[in-house]
Amino acid sequence: VGNLNSVGKGVYKTSNSGATWAQLTSGLPSFATVTGRTIISTYNANPNIVMAVVSNNFNAVGVYISTNEGITWNAGSNQDLTQWQGWFAKGLLIHPNDSSRVLVGGVEIHGSYDMGQNFLQLTDYWSAPPIYMHSDVHDIITNPLDPDKVYIATDAGLYRTNDFGQTYTELVDGYVTSQFYYGSVSSTDST
Repeated sequence: VGNLNSVGKGVYKTSNSGATWAQLTSGLPSFATVTGRTIISTYNANPNIVMAVVSNNFNAVGVYISTNEGITWNAGSNQDLTQWQGWFAKGLLIHPNDSSRVLVGGVEIHGSYDMGQNFLQLTDYWSAPPIYMHSDVHDIITNPLDPDKVYIATDAGLYRTNDFGQTYTELVDGYVTSQFYYGSVSSTDST
């Protein structure tokens, strides 16, 4: 929980359906100094495996992996996976059938094949298909019937990969998307 200047930032766990919560700290960075968003994901086939990407406002702090439901954490990659969107973009998916395969989204999509120890950039906003995808990832969701088919929500719409992040297809035909960052009102007519 937490983002930017919120109080009580960190990763929390409940073992009684949410009646009480405990902050997890063993092996995680001090959230007193973390300024961005933290995202977590569990491994479907073994929920003891939990992964977190901790970010500051404009960069990732690192990837952290737990194999005991978050009681203790080990540091994985410290690559900047969120880039300047550490306070805003989010996306983390552990492959449902293979915990060594991970997708992380920030400005671009990055993939790991060794359970979060190392990542490769898989998309490029400035490129062309099949690796083009609009920047600023907001969610990564797998198809429950085909775990290699993944949907990615971005600032400019929906994308799909049928090969767990190797190639991408834009799914915006038939609808209009936009992301407004700035606006203004006429100085002479407020309507």
